[in-house]
Amino acid sequence: KGLPMQRVIYSRLTTRTISSMEYTLAALEYMNNQYPHDFSRGRPIFVINIGLHYNRFNGLDEDYRNDLKTLVLRCRQLGARCIFRESGPQYWETDEGDGLFPGVPKVRGCFQTSKESFGVLSRWRNDILRDVLRQLDGLGVRKKGGLVKLMPLFDKLEGLNGKHVVNVNDCTHLSCDSNNWEPFHVSLTETLIGISTTQKTL
Repeated sequence: KGLPMQRVIYSRLTTRTISSMEYTLAALEYMNNQYPHDFSRGRPIFVINIGLHYNRFNGLDEDYRNDLKTLVLRCRQLGARCIFRESGPQYWETDEGDGLFPGVPKVRGCFQTSKESFGVLSRWRNDILRDVLRQLDGLGVRKKGGLVKLMPLFDKLEGLNGKHVVNVNDCTHLSCDSNNWEPFHVSLTETLIGISTTQKTL
């Protein structure tokens, strides 16, 4: 089956601020008010990218968990179809070798050589994301009041160290080479097909 024509809304929280959360929640409610007929048929589809700007060094673990819960429950309340995208890996050089951004004073650049195992890269954000979805939604199980799904991504990107933005001290964002972005496109397409063809329990 091909990908059905759907209205897809993409929301990326670029900073961990109250205004960012309010913007995403407002977008959900705006679409609900503007296109209530779409929501009654399970559309539009929201793709929500939240995570990489929540850092453990400044103690935002619980803020991240609570914000995720708020968004998942609002998707349920509105009867929306929401896709939560996994956060990608980071490649910062750290003593722990976990790749996490250590904070500006401690930045030492990015690691360029391949790790013996990319399993050392921290996936704490996605662990929390999966835990929240499992608790509140069952990781995409059909329930009354909408459908929430996970878009897997981390594992597809683990080996792309050295593919981040060149000549910029940025060990998080990948360069604009289309080969780097193919995993995003594949995962998004697969998840959109999955969520758009799942029948909601109304």
